[in-house]
Amino acid sequence: MCPEDAFVTSCIPIPPKKDPELLEFLEKKLGGGRVPSQKQFLDHDRKVLRFFTSSGDLQFEWHYFLADDTVEIREVHFPNDGRDSFSVYLRR
Repeated sequence: MCPEDAFVTSCIPIPPKKDPELLEFLEKKLGGGRVPSQKQFLDHDRKVLRFFTSSGDLQFEWHYFLADDTVEIREVHFPNDGRDSFSVYLRR
């Protein structure tokens, strides 16, 4: 019997491993992605929790979106308060 040649064994194609975490990371890196639980998205679509906070003389609104567990922070402006109209601190 002849021993097997290393070149012949290296030519046999090996199927790539499908790592679900790596696929999800690459999809989100490219700007895609989906909610892990589609049921959560359908149950809580357009439902938002709103919190009012203050830090010194600044007042903020926190929006917590239940559909995809994201947060948005906005500064509350009043007429003639002397501040710029840039109100979003953290986008969704």
